[in-house]
Amino acid sequence: MTFILKKPATFVVEEVPVTEPGQEKPGTMRVEYVYRTHSEYDAWVDSLKDKDYLAVVPEFVKGWANCRDADGNEIDFSPASLKQIAEASPPFPKDLFGAYRKGLFESRVKN
Repeated sequence: MTFILKKPATFVVEEVPVTEPGQEKPGTMRVEYVYRTHSEYDAWVDSLKDKDYLAVVPEFVKGWANCRDADGNEIDFSPASLKQIAEASPPFPKDLFGAYRKGLFESRVKN
């Protein structure tokens, strides 16, 4: 496949590890993120000072899949569901942010 330099609107990380309270191993979910260039990312991070972490997540997450409640029902991405999950698992927003940064800046090319 030929490399084409272009700026996509979003990108997907298929397996984002997320902390599950009481579980030794993280769960995984599929997350669609907003694409930013390096300079856009730096400017955006600088703008985050004094912002509530839950308010920031929708600025970089566009959607998710493979996130389910205890009954196995899919939980769609929304501010309400984000708040509910963060209440149950406080590391959740940090998990999403870590995978976002890794997806933007770490190569997916395998050696």
